[in-house]
Amino acid sequence: MPRPKHCRYVSAAPCVDLFKPRGVPLRDLEEALLSVDELEALRLADMEGLTAIEAARVMRVSRHTFGRTLASARRIVATALSRGMALRIGGGSWALHGPHGHCCEGAPAFGADDGPHGPQCRCPRCSGLAAGAEAPAPSASTSIQYHSANPAPSGTALPVENAAQGRPSLSEPKEHTMQKIAISAEGPTLEDWVDPRFGRAGGFVTVELPERKLDYIDNGASQIMAMGAGIETAERMAAAGVQVVLSGYVGPKAFDALRAAGILICQDVEGITIGEAIENFVAGKYPFAEASNK
Repeated sequence: MPRPKHCRYVSAAPCVDLFKPRGVPLRDLEEALLSVDELEALRLADMEGLTAIEAARVMRVSRHTFGRTLASARRIVATALSRGMALRIGGGSWALHGPHGHCCEGAPAFGADDGPHGPQCRCPRCSGLAAGAEAPAPSASTSIQYHSANPAPSGTALPVENAAQGRPSLSEPKEHTMQKIAISAEGPTLEDWVDPRFGRAGGFVTVELPERKLDYIDNGASQIMAMGAGIETAERMAAAGVQVVLSGYVGPKAFDALRAAGILICQDVEGITIGEAIENFVAGKYPFAEASNK
């Protein structure tokens, strides 16, 4: 079952929803469809001149996702112009930045189907009117207080040491309170999805427990490597002082590099948000892996 597409945030609804060649009736034209999030990617990159990292943070997606969205938008616009097609703007998985900053995070996406001027311009969670005010981009150094419905009890010890192996017992899930964990992520917020890839993940959200201080490590350099992305990413985790990695797939070489650095691995973590992965880890739902994914 495919996971739902993560919502992309835009600063304002489109002011017009159709462009066409002059003097040609619309009924005689082919149409190209540009989604609202693709239009926002064009605006941020080609009108505002933001870098991929800056624009991705404004839209609250990974740099990889922003790059794919921008490439698609440019292709659609180029096709419409070169073939004399009408360009219609609409659809996509998007929501307006709310006037109350992050108040709309976690609310259902609105504006995706109903057009730019209907009731979707009011946040379905807080009922605030979304007037296109841009929410602050998440800061890599910002400490975010994340409230758990089931916080780990204070004073919980680390997993019991295995005397024969000299390392934590890996056979059974335990309640974890490691100091610093890293989750492969499609974006920098708790509402972003876990990236199932380790070596070529867009980035990693790190969380210091028990304070739950949130930070983000960009992994874009590893995405463009022809070979060795997993080892490079493992070295990046070690340099950041990470003690546990949560991801979907960790290849053999990356697994060995992480273990050599003393980093424990929880695999098969995917199809959920970063916040959900953190809660599952704290609740002891993820065992430590003894071998890499096959």
